[in-house]
Order: sequence, then structure tokens, then C-alpha cells
Amino acid sequence: MIREKEMIYKYFPVSEYSLQVLSDNKLWASHPSKFNDPFDSVFSVAGPAYNLIKDYVNKKAICCFSRNVESILMWSHYADNHRGFCIGFDANKFLWDVLLEDVRYTEKFPSFDTNDFLNPTMIEGKARQRELVSLFTTKYKDWIYEKEVRVILELDPDNKRPAETWEGRSFPISPDAVKHIYFGCKMPMCDKEKIREIIAARQVKFFDMNSSGNDFKLVCNAH
Repeated sequence: MIREKEMIYKYFPVSEYSLQVLSDNKLWASHPSKFNDPFDSVFSVAGPAYNLIKDYVNKKAICCFSRNVESILMWSHYADNHRGFCIGFDANKFLWDVLLEDVRYTEKFPSFDTNDFLNPTMIEGKARQRELVSLFTTKYKDWIYEKEVRVILELDPDNKRPAETWEGRSFPISPDAVKHIYFGCKMPMCDKEKIREIIAARQVKFFDMNSSGNDFKLVCNAH
């Protein structure tokens, strides 16, 4: 569920793709099999429910965001060792209603009561839907620092291609969804200028990320 005035963040290295996010107003959602964590979107279940759940997973694409813009680790891992940037999105400005879900962190795979899951009265109900969504919103506890939130999409809404042929899909966002740009503390000035030029006509606020100087912390300073 999207809350009022909800800001979410996505980290990027400077690349052709990341600059096109700003110029073309599109993001990429990956098939779960393409995640860097092999334990992501896996489940513990056997029997006749397995194929049903597997089919559900294969038809979804996920785009990952964070609620934390000041994570030293995330700047290192996802923004080219602080040489990249981070976009702050207003989730309420996306072009259509999306399923936006916070990730929970635990030590166990999602599991299901297969008897309940295959009950005809549950198959199309909200209870089953909530259980299925948990497949994409459950991660190992070591990832908790990411404070992750995910957009969950249909991989092929027109059902024109078999799921196994997809790596993911792009999806549009409104230009108004981009509210803030945060520049990494090691980002070259030339890359900052590229980004400024791309979105020069928009009402976007810019911030520089810097070391606090006294602690293991990043602080953001507005331009």
C-alpha cells in the first residue's frame, strides 16, 4: 500500500541505462531469477501447490527501492562505490496504481499450508494473494540494512510470451515522480552536470552526499 507523501529511493551507477531512466521516464523490473541473492523469492513447499506457486513467481517482475538514502553500504554496492547517484521518488506520482510492499527480514523461507492454499475458497481470495506476495517480500535478516521496498508487476501483462523467455520488463513513471537527486560523495563533477542537463526543465531538488567528518555516517547537503 502506498502512503501519503511517500518517498522511496533507488541507487544507480552512472550508465547509459541510469541516464535513460531520467530522460525516458522508465524503470526496469527484473524477473526474480535474475536477483543477485540466490535465496531471494524462494519458498519451502512440496506437493501439488508447488507448480501453482512456481507459475505465480515466473509471471512477476520486481523493481527494488529503499527507504534509506544515507546507507554507506548501499552507496558502495549499488552506486559504483559512491561515484553514482540516488533518485528520490514520490511513489504517489507513479503513472498507475502499483503494488508497493515493504520487505520483511527473517531466518526462514516463506512456507505455506498447502491444504489451505489449495482450498477452492482461498484460491482467488485475498488471503492467498497475501501469502503469494510474501514470496517477494521475505529476505534473509542480513539484508535488513537496505530497508527495502518493492514494486511487484505482471511480467507480461498481455500474455504474449512464455515467462521463461523474459529477464524482466520496463515500466513507465511520471516525470513528476522524480523529486530529489542525490550525488555520491565521489561522483565526478562532469557526471553531475550530465544529470542536471537531462532534467533541467523539472522541479527537482539536488543534494550532495558527504562524510559527516566525525562518524561513520553520510550526510546530505542541499544545493
